[in-house]
Amino acid sequence: MDYKVLKKELHYSKNLYGIVEEYAAVGDKRLDKLLDFIKGVSGDELDDMAADLKGALKKRIKNGSVNEKIYEDEEVLFFNDINPIAKIHVLGIPKTPSTDFSDFILKNDPEKIAEFYKKINMIVEKLEIRDSGYKIITNSGDNGGQEVPHFHVHILGGEKINS
Repeated sequence: MDYKVLKKELHYSKNLYGIVEEYAAVGDKRLDKLLDFIKGVSGDELDDMAADLKGALKKRIKNGSVNEKIYEDEEVLFFNDINPIAKIHVLGIPKTPSTDFSDFILKNDPEKIAEFYKKINMIVEKLEIRDSGYKIITNSGDNGGQEVPHFHVHILGGEKINS
């Protein structure tokens, strides 16, 4: 990941921990680069925080306590949310770097976009929630409630989901 993208992501995010948690949750190789970037532009206090986060999150990844993987291939990762808001709450993340839905659409060809949504459908089938109903959500930007600047979808189901 290049300097400008990291700088944009740090500026965009309200919560540095959210970015690091997201990268750690998906085992993203950008975690080291992100933390090195933070260390390079920040003061001593942030250097210590970045080092602590790096160690703690790598330990969580190794121990498998960050998430329970549902499905992964070369293009996508689906895993249980660590803070579920429904009985079933799965995150789906394309491995193509993109900050939000619009960015994902603009950076990918129609086939790749269609494949991501077909895999969402496959997960819905795997979770056995197609017939009972489910909700697919993606948040975009501050006003849309996006906390982590990487496009992902939330699949909610297994119970009545309120508006």
